[in-house]
Amino acid sequence: MTRLRIALTSLALALSMFAPAAVRPVVAADETNLTAAVFAFDFSGSIYCYKNGAPDSTCKNPINDSLASAVDQLATDIESGQQQFVKRAIEFQVSQFGSEGKFKIVQIEGDRCRGNTADEVLLLVSCLREVAKQYRDAKYQLGGTSFSQVFDTLDTYSEEDRCGLILFTDGVPDDDDKAAAQRLSDTSNCSVLPVSTGTKDNVDEDFLKDFTKTEMTQIGGCDNQTDFSWDDVFFDTADAAASAIGDALSEVACLKRVPGWPRCETVDAIKAALEATGLTVNLAAGVVGSEYPIGVPLPGTYVARDGGVTISSSTPTPPEGCEALPTPTPTPSPTEEPIPTPPCVADSPISWMGCNPWALLLLLVLAGARLWWIGRNLQVSMNGQRAIGLRGGTKVGFNIKDGRVERSANPDSAQVKITRHFHLPGPRIDTSRLTGSTGSKPVRFRLGEELKLQDGAVARIKHGNPRPAVGPSGGAASAAGNSDRGVSSAL
Repeated sequence: MTRLRIALTSLALALSMFAPAAVRPVVAADETNLTAAVFAFDFSGSIYCYKNGAPDSTCKNPINDSLASAVDQLATDIESGQQQFVKRAIEFQVSQFGSEGKFKIVQIEGDRCRGNTADEVLLLVSCLREVAKQYRDAKYQLGGTSFSQVFDTLDTYSEEDRCGLILFTDGVPDDDDKAAAQRLSDTSNCSVLPVSTGTKDNVDEDFLKDFTKTEMTQIGGCDNQTDFSWDDVFFDTADAAASAIGDALSEVACLKRVPGWPRCETVDAIKAALEATGLTVNLAAGVVGSEYPIGVPLPGTYVARDGGVTISSSTPTPPEGCEALPTPTPTPSPTEEPIPTPPCVADSPISWMGCNPWALLLLLVLAGARLWWIGRNLQVSMNGQRAIGLRGGTKVGFNIKDGRVERSANPDSAQVKITRHFHLPGPRIDTSRLTGSTGSKPVRFRLGEELKLQDGAVARIKHGNPRPAVGPSGGAASAAGNSDRGVSSAL
């Protein structure tokens, strides 16, 4: 009954693939060549953490449950791409093996898991689900591991057939069985594609690589048949191992599996990701590259090599759980960090002033005040007489004639010389020409004090200009008179 039910379902699927005007039987594209995929699943006790028919206390990580889930997913992937398997019309066989003599074809309700996907693709799906079911229950464990017995059912395939043995295991056979399995692999008309997982130390990868055989008979309607290689034989997880079994099936069946793609990306991004794996991507009319795709086959789905994937439509709304792409903003120009000013180093008086500009400013103010002081006009009066102006500067002088003071136009030849130096404090007076003394030096004096120049000559020197002399009529004295007395305006 199981086979009949599956056959009726497969027939309905096949009829839906053709125009309603004609119903034709589905056959392989090339009747002279047969394509066959033979699955051989290892049911040794180690998968369940069993040894010699009983639980192994030293085994801490049984892989049977994760392996069952992974094989279930493989069945789902085949079911999603069942139309492709119907077209390819692949003969299949699903078997299980353990110790020597424990090899059998998987059965479902009395039906053996052998058939052709042209009309029994759902039987293949059911057989894989049966394998998953048995992996979940340790009562199905078959003891040890013997590879050679799985070749007994491959004798029916000739070198003209495209046949592939997909063998899953978590261990290695004993040495005698290794040699027999290697010999049978070398002489078989089928390719041999081993897949292993579990504890890596329990798997002989070198033997499995030598055991591998990738040559397949080339058939019509199948491209890139010479580019196939099978370099990896061990996989860290059960999911990765089941995915590798699916990849091996796609190569034998001359199909292609849709790889994982970024579901939250736009049409353009997903198209680029799929094409990077060698898959052809077709866009239906109206699909917008900047929107999100609709109708992309799920990862693991089987598609035709020559047809690829078609994105049927697009939408501006992101998929559930995905955020809309943010509006790009211009990247601001990088701001250069200001270079810190190095500390001022004062290793000399001049550099100290450079580090302390306020001190330099104070010095300039003091220098200006000093120059202003030197430049102030002086006046001199003698014996209480009216003062005469001596002007300002660093050196001025006057003469005494007939008891009166006269300003000297040439201070160096004057009888009395008054000097004010920038670098010396206070004014100094030199009377050596008046007194006729030699070897005397200018002496410092205080402005405004009386100075005895010689007998009968007492002078008073101070800042300022003398007032103009006033005549008997009340007017100002003549310019000539003022000039004779040395009256001058301030500099």
